[in-house]
Amino acid sequence: MGNLIKSMIFIAFAAISQQAFAVTYDFTRITNNGGADAVDIGDQLFVDVSFVEGTDGGALFTFRNEVGIDEAGNDVGGIESSIMAIYFDYGSDSNFFSTVEISAQSGTSFSDGATPPKLPYGGAAVGFEVDYSADADPGGVGVTNGVDSALDSISFLGTFGSGSFSALLSALSTGDFRIGLHVQGITGNDGFSDSYVNTVPVPAAAWLFGSALLGLIAARRRKNQKMLTNFE
Repeated sequence: MGNLIKSMIFIAFAAISQQAFAVTYDFTRITNNGGADAVDIGDQLFVDVSFVEGTDGGALFTFRNEVGIDEAGNDVGGIESSIMAIYFDYGSDSNFFSTVEISAQSGTSFSDGATPPKLPYGGAAVGFEVDYSADADPGGVGVTNGVDSALDSISFLGTFGSGSFSALLSALSTGDFRIGLHVQGITGNDGFSDSYVNTVPVPAAAWLFGSALLGLIAARRRKNQKMLTNFE
């Protein structure tokens, strides 16, 4: 039986290794500066967290704002807005990442050190401590340089110091590691701004592992039942 469990775990993790190292999180609003009629756009804001191999290993955080027309020419809907500042709270391990590098897509431009340095408005209320931040560079007339359409994205590559990818997923799932956004120009109420923090779902890897393991156990039970039936 021990060998069977080991085999199931190996197979489950083999499946995970092909799919689990890109986990997507959305965001929940922690302020409401626009009043009772303000729209909550947390369901159009996303960050994809991916494992990056290397000497020390790292994690790539790619931020998206699903609004307007995407690369395929599809109208994805959404509310006009722009992610203008991004904040990371490493939680209990302030040395989780040794370095963070910015990789901007065309249409975005960010630099280290956001203004204000703390997650605006609701950050203090939820105990959000900033370990790293960046914000959009000043643009010309009508240019935000923020993430304001489905064609934009901004990525941050964190190189692990004392952290690891498995520890990151665990911390994201418990809320020990948090990511905050300051979103500006939200239409619907005079272009107000709000702050958002990532949700804490069970990572896809855990769901995949659990499903694979349960599926294998069920298959084994069916096989054993069939053997017993034939024996009788």
